Amino acid sequence: MFSLNYDAWLSHQLERPAYNLKCNISDWCGEVPPKPKDQDYFVSTKVPVNHLDLVAVLTDHSFHMADTNLQFTKDAEQLIQAHPLNVPQTTLRFAKPEDRVDVTNLAATAFSQDRFHKDQYISNQQADRLKHAWTDNFFNGKRGNWMVVSLVNDAVAGFLQLLGGDRSPLTIDLVAVARQFHGLGLARSMISFAAENCKHNGKVIVGTQLANTSSLRLYEGMGFHLTHSDHVLHAHGPDILEF
Repeated sequence: MFSLNYDAWLSHQLERPAYNLKCNISDWCGEVPPKPKDQDYFVSTKVPVNHLDLVAVLTDHSFHMADTNLQFTKDAEQLIQAHPLNVPQTTLRFAKPEDRVDVTNLAATAFSQDRFHKDQYISNQQADRLKHAWTDNFFNGKRGNWMVVSLVNDAVAGFLQLLGGDRSPLTIDLVAVARQFHGLGLARSMISFAAENCKHNGKVIVGTQLANTSSLRLYEGMGFHLTHSDHVLHAHGPDILEF
């Protein structure tokens, strides 16, 4: 029913063993989650929002609610038509190797509403480093098929990291805009640029946090439709929490 999968990359970022707990909801009959054998660990899991019975079992075993993730989708062609590239003094293009420092530095300062920053047992410094490393993996060729950057006066003002392929939806992995450029429509323009210039099966998918009201306004304003939602739970222990 449960499988506990080791995540080497996240373990390195958090400096302790990290795992992803998966549950086959259709076969679950009330069993309790397995416990890692490590002295110190981090475990994350997702549960569809309509399965509060499983959420109750997890919270009884020292998991805590970290986030509620909402997934949205929209037809790519509608994004191109509805959101033309018309932001003044802005250049949109695919990322180049020379953008690496600016993009990763922006990633290390732009996020605060994700599940890692909201977890009281993970420091903001750790969460910032994790986002820095996440975008650095794009330039290492380890994560992401494309990255779009927006330039204002030739300086990186935002980026959009994407997953996908010819027969797959275009999935927004990370998006960030520097604070001083909020409200200019850069995120909308980068998404429209990606929908027009990246390979995909005609759909664009994005996930965001229930608490991230600015992102919710962005995607709802662009006409994205809610398709799925999960509660995200974390467990730490045993020196932080008793499992």
